[in-house]
Amino acid sequence: MASGAHYYTSVGSFLFRDVFAAADKDKNVVFSPSAAHGALMPLMLGLEDDAAVSCVKDLYGQDLTEGARSVWQTILDNLNPKGQGASIVTADCERWDSVIESHTDAYAKTFYDVFGREPAKDLDFTSPSALATINDWVRTATESKVQQLFKELTRETTMVSVGTTYFKSPWKTAFDPQKTHDADFKTDDGPIVRVPTMTIDKAEASFLMERSFNYVSVPFSDGYEFFVVEPAVGYDLNHVVRNLPRILDDVQSARLTTTNMALSIPKISIQSTDNLTPAFSNGVLKPVFKSANMGAIQSVGFDIDEEGGEAYAAVAMFVTRGIRRENPRFELNKASVVGIMSAKNPYEKTPLFLVALRNPALG
Repeated sequence: MASGAHYYTSVGSFLFRDVFAAADKDKNVVFSPSAAHGALMPLMLGLEDDAAVSCVKDLYGQDLTEGARSVWQTILDNLNPKGQGASIVTADCERWDSVIESHTDAYAKTFYDVFGREPAKDLDFTSPSALATINDWVRTATESKVQQLFKELTRETTMVSVGTTYFKSPWKTAFDPQKTHDADFKTDDGPIVRVPTMTIDKAEASFLMERSFNYVSVPFSDGYEFFVVEPAVGYDLNHVVRNLPRILDDVQSARLTTTNMALSIPKISIQSTDNLTPAFSNGVLKPVFKSANMGAIQSVGFDIDEEGGEAYAAVAMFVTRGIRRENPRFELNKASVVGIMSAKNPYEKTPLFLVALRNPALG
């Protein structure tokens, strides 16, 4: 049987593909598999609709409880020790949608078995205090990066599940700000733009060159990596995103070459708040979202500079009633998939953040 890390990465890549397909074509796309899994796992445990259950079993290849447990353990194993990846689940039990029975003793027992605590289920979503409770929790979990995930909760809301991830780490070898300069970057739709680009003459990096893509990873401290999946000549960003599950699987099983390289990497600063409901309602989670009248939103940020990387995400899924020698050189200079990878277990690397970088200047 495949590991929790395998299902975490493959499902996370499928969801990223769905988010990318639904996104505006003139913006970068940021998504956190760890935050999305944190929101999805509690909902997954209570599914009763046959189509939804079948969908999740197909994605995770196993029983709902075992799938949730293995993926949740992967999250805990690969996030740094600040409480990131925690999840809040709240429900108005008097108005709970019968598709997901959170208020039953069986659900509470299963939830405790997987997460080690009881699900919160005493919020009245018609009260302003419920909104404050959720937003305060998210603010704390994201180091105050997400100040307000929800602007309002409708009277039809019957459940909210939130997953968060926060990451911050310096480079293993820092870039010198004095060497940052404007350089060319080829956007995914063709035009060349000039963007602030960090350079370093010699730094540790690992790479893999394949027919359709090039993979490069640069280490942060403490077992994390900045990685790039760059389209090879004749391929584009759409191809990389469509095939990302297979690509990351290939990288996982390949022997990467590690050496000192000269690097050029654009500075990246992206913040976004997105409605994920169209992406999830029409993608691999369609049976789940349709059966449970679910919606989803996210607030995300992704920053790479000379000192290191910082990224955050809060993903909420909610249920409503009735509503829906000379050193080798690598230059990141064209639209690619980038992200942050946990390499704490070198045999089962897991992506924490995935970014479809159309144009670093977009923000």
